[in-house]
Parts: sequence; C-alpha cells; structure tokens
Amino acid sequence: MAESQTVLPLAATEHIMTGINPEIAHDPEMGARLEHLGITVVPRAVYEWRGYRYSNATDAIAAAERTVR
Repeated sequence: MAESQTVLPLAATEHIMTGINPEIAHDPEMGARLEHLGITVVPRAVYEWRGYRYSNATDAIAAAERTVR
C-alpha cells in the first residue's frame, strides 16, 4: 500500500516553523484575548521539500526518497 502524503495548506503569511500568522502574533489585543480565555500557542514543525509542506518527517522523507529511485 502506498504511503499517503500530508501537505499542509499554509497561508503565505504564516510563519514556516510555527504556523503562526505574524500579524496576529504581535497584536497585544489578540494576545490579551487569548490569555484571558486560557488559549496557548503550540508551535509545530513543518517539513518543506520542493515547495510541498508536510506535517511529519516520515511523509517528507518518503516523498523525497520516491524521486531518488
């Protein structure tokens, strides 16, 4: 069975390493609202290869290795 690829549809303005929109991240009002509601930011790793973005390293490696064969 072929392994599936997970490609993330990140917006062009999203930070590649965290997935946080920088326009929101530095907004003091938004930060206060998030804090008030008990919402925390959780950074996430995004693996990019040839313009594709993957949510896990295994899928990124598999995609790259398929082109080597």
